[in-house]
Amino acid sequence: VPPTVARTVHVAVPRRIGEATAERLSDDLAARLSRWTRKQVRGELVLYEDTEEAISTLRSVPRSGVVVFVMNDQAPETYYEIAYELKGWRVKRISGDTLVGMFSKLELAANGRGPRNGKTGSPRAWHSFVGKSALDMLQIMGCVPYVPAEGFNYEAQLAIDVGHDRHYFSLSLLFCRPGSPRPLFRLETIAKRKSDPKHETINEVILHREIVALFELLRNSGCVPVRSLLVLRDGRQSGREHDGIAAAKRTLVEKGLLKDGSRVDVVDFHKS
Repeated sequence: VPPTVARTVHVAVPRRIGEATAERLSDDLAARLSRWTRKQVRGELVLYEDTEEAISTLRSVPRSGVVVFVMNDQAPETYYEIAYELKGWRVKRISGDTLVGMFSKLELAANGRGPRNGKTGSPRAWHSFVGKSALDMLQIMGCVPYVPAEGFNYEAQLAIDVGHDRHYFSLSLLFCRPGSPRPLFRLETIAKRKSDPKHETINEVILHREIVALFELLRNSGCVPVRSLLVLRDGRQSGREHDGIAAAKRTLVEKGLLKDGSRVDVVDFHKS
C-alpha cells in the first residue's frame, strides 16, 4: 500500500437513486478499503441532479482525489465525458441501474424475502458487488492487491479505443512483468477529446503525443525500458494511426522508456 493512499473517497450518486442507497454504498466501500489498506478511509457523499452538477461540485474540492461516480445513464459519451472533465481525479464508474438492482436484492434479503422462498434477494450479491468495486478502487488508488503469477507474452499492453459518438478516445497502458524491474504491475488510463468527431480515426500527431504522455506517467516510478509492447486497437485501425504509433515508438526509445530494438506488435480487435 503506498503511503499516499487516499484517505477520503468521494461517492457521487444521482439523487433519484435515494440517499439510503448512496450512504450504504459509501459506507461499505470505505469500510472495505479501510480493512484492506489498514488505513482509515472515509466516504464523502456527493448527491447530484445531472452530470454537470456533479462535475462542478467535484471541481470545487480543494484537492482532486478518488471518486466513485455512479452514472445517471450508460451512454458511452457520458463515460468519456466524466474522465475528460475530471482531470487529475482517479475515477471509478458504476452504472446507476446496476447499483439500484444490487441494493434491491439486499433489501429483499433484509426483509426476509431471500432465495429460499423463490425471490432473488441475497446479501451475497451486494457484498460481491461492493468487493469487486473496492478491488477496482484499490488499483485506481495505486495499490496492487495481486498480480498474475506468470505474466503475459508482452511486458506491456496498450489499448486504444474511440467512444461510440467519436467525441472522445482513450488509451490504457498495462504493465505486467513479474520478476522484472519496476514497475512490476501497473495500469494507467487517459481519456481525451477527439479533434474530429466525424471520423473514427485518431489524428496521428495527437495519437503520437498522447501515447508518449501516457508512458511518461511512469517515469517517476523508475520505469525500466520496455522490451516488448502489444498495441490493441479496439475497432478497425484506419487513416494514419499506424504512423502515429510508429512515431511514438521512436520517441519512447529516445526518451529511454522503450528499449531500442524492442518488439512492438499492432493488432486490430473487432468485437463484432
